[in-house]
Amino acid sequence: METLRASDGLRLAYCIDDFTDPWKKPPLLLRLHAAMGSSRRFYAWVPRLSRRCRLGL
Repeated sequence: METLRASDGLRLAYCIDDFTDPWKKPPLLLRLHAAMGSSRRFYAWVPRLSRRCRLGL
């Protein structure tokens, strides 16, 4: 996981799943989960979507 610091000082963690063709410029699909949720609920979608777009979580 990578992190970034928002303008208000909040640190956010994210990861990018990208299995697209390297010569294409695919769109980014950002998946958001609830505040107390888990990113694991999206794992089943990664194989289906990651060939067509970059997946951010």
